[in-house]
Amino acid sequence: MKRRSRRMRRALRSIAFHESGHAIAAWCLGVRIKKLTIVSSAGSLGHFHHGKIHHPRGPEFDMDNDRMRARMEKSIKISLAGGLAQRKAALGSYQLSQWRYDYEQAVNAAMYCCGSARTSEAFLKYLNAATEDLLDQPLNQKLVRALAHELLRRRTLKGKEVKTFLISEFNTIRLNALAARAIPCE
Repeated sequence: MKRRSRRMRRALRSIAFHESGHAIAAWCLGVRIKKLTIVSSAGSLGHFHHGKIHHPRGPEFDMDNDRMRARMEKSIKISLAGGLAQRKAALGSYQLSQWRYDYEQAVNAAMYCCGSARTSEAFLKYLNAATEDLLDQPLNQKLVRALAHELLRRRTLKGKEVKTFLISEFNTIRLNALAARAIPCE
């Protein structure tokens, strides 16, 4: 029984980091967070819901349209961020199957943007690296960790609760850095 509960805690921790990765990417990219949960339902282990990014409509996508491309890039980065955060936090529990849906969303969006498999693959590789860079920033690493722990504690957070928590955590981290003189006073 102990072994099963330990496995369950490890799985929930992995899911919490996954969902927190989505949320931190969205927050950093200026996308509204609606809900974050590690309560499983409908075949999914957890959920992250964000506000509209306003994907382009219709069969034509113009990669030369900066606004259109930026929206698609945000969507893809948010999709990729969950699995990347999960992998960084808990290598032993990371499995591609756990974030297959997110990755398929990213691939489909890239194919829509680029058209060819070769260009889509290069585009995804670039966005994956950019998302890793975003999550590798020390502040964002701390925010992912803090949000994951809060999510483990509360199981579900509404968008306003996530925003309030992140702002508070951001300010705490900044104040601690100032106190340690890691950030020069301005």
